[in-house]
Amino acid sequence: SLAAEHTSPGYRPINEDQLPSVDSPLFTEVLSRDKAHALTEIDSSEGLCASWPELDDLEAKSMLVVRTSYLDKPNGIIVLQQCSHQRKWSTDELLLIDQVAAQVGIAIAQTDLHQREEHHRIALEQAKQHAEVANKAKSEFLAKITHELRTPLNAILGFCQLLCRDDETTANQQETLSIINSSGEHLLALINDVLDMSKIEADCLELNQDTFDVRDLAESMRGMFRFRAEEKSLTLSVSVDSDVPRRVTADVGKLRQTLINLIGNAIKFTESGGIMLRVKAQAALKDHCTLAFEIEDTGKGIDEDE
Repeated sequence: SLAAEHTSPGYRPINEDQLPSVDSPLFTEVLSRDKAHALTEIDSSEGLCASWPELDDLEAKSMLVVRTSYLDKPNGIIVLQQCSHQRKWSTDELLLIDQVAAQVGIAIAQTDLHQREEHHRIALEQAKQHAEVANKAKSEFLAKITHELRTPLNAILGFCQLLCRDDETTANQQETLSIINSSGEHLLALINDVLDMSKIEADCLELNQDTFDVRDLAESMRGMFRFRAEEKSLTLSVSVDSDVPRRVTADVGKLRQTLINLIGNAIKFTESGGIMLRVKAQAALKDHCTLAFEIEDTGKGIDEDE
């Protein structure tokens, strides 16, 4: 017996014996129809041995050839040889090889589909990995550049505040400096948001633990927003329960940033009444305590659909 294959460009062969071509008149005829083609005398098939010289080594006398296909598209050829003598193939043999070819054609199509899906999966995985590498590089760049931007911006804000306190600064200059300062503060807040987001994406967000006084933090929030609240005739109150520890260890910078965002929004969306900051102690353990920071306002609140 002889097992050989012919592969189209782009397909990986699975058999060492390769057919250089299937462009013989016999193969062309076989590929054009679903029924088996029987050859009682191989010598009578012109050009067959030229396209498949291994037949000479087998000394094949007769041959049965049928295509395999799927959805009427050929995807292979099955060849049976009788090498001991010339053979007249029976009707049952022709019917059997046709049925076998139909099943093999489906199997080949399924294997080909599986290979295509596997190639597609590998391509998607590689694309995902490239995207993740690019995204991480972007996040690392943003984390570094935003940190570098804060340093000169803080210097600008510092000198701006010094000029605002200078008695020789005129009213018009004070107004200009106020615009510069408020714009700079807004830009700094945006940079801080970008910095935190890029650090999260780059997996380098750090928890900066520090010991601080909870009541001092709450009072500093009131002092920071007192003038903004007074400009809108709002009250700004602070309440810290008596069982709240005086000093705790946590990331005070991120806690302060969160409180600033919440209180700032409360003032922004409240037209009358006031804002209350409450600090409560919950679930106290031996060395740990869960603190609840609540911001309540008399504003319009958030719409149900939001």
